[in-house]
Amino acid sequence: MKKVSFTYVHMSLFWFAGITFVCFLVFGVAQQMLRQSASEPQLQMAQDTALLLANGSSLDALRSIQPVELTQSLSPYVFVYDEQGNQLLSSAQLNGKVPSLPTGLFSYVKTHTDDRVTWQPQQGVREALVGVYFHGAQSGYVFVGRSLREVERQIDHVGEIVLAAWVVGNGGGVALLLFFISLSSKRTH
Repeated sequence: MKKVSFTYVHMSLFWFAGITFVCFLVFGVAQQMLRQSASEPQLQMAQDTALLLANGSSLDALRSIQPVELTQSLSPYVFVYDEQGNQLLSSAQLNGKVPSLPTGLFSYVKTHTDDRVTWQPQQGVREALVGVYFHGAQSGYVFVGRSLREVERQIDHVGEIVLAAWVVGNGGGVALLLFFISLSSKRTH
């Protein structure tokens, strides 16, 4: 049996490493873009609501928002808290009850003006949540969220496409390696 050229082995390793790196990079960028964009509508809603409340608007307009069951709905929902962290309003429901937000969000949002987090109030329920602190005629916090279910489905689909590209790219690398090995063995005969 003929010994495979050391150069072909190096080329193959660089090929596989390059394809793997590019696939990881593409997936990472796509995943981050999809996840970050999942919070954009909530940011706009939270900032607009906080501005209205800071300017003295009443919560009455928000009380007409239909409850959103987090285990089933993709609709956005809103929480409003006063300065002390007491819940004033919530359109979110989890298994028919109003869920509580993690208390650490309040201090972070107050010192950083806003925050964007992934909130998992129970297994299988993942939410893109945006919090905004407001002060003016009234002070407090507005949190707006929505389900990540469809975004995560899109991320999974991107992962499948990238995996297919990785398999095809590395399959092409194996085919090239075998082609060069066959050429090399024909030259020596």
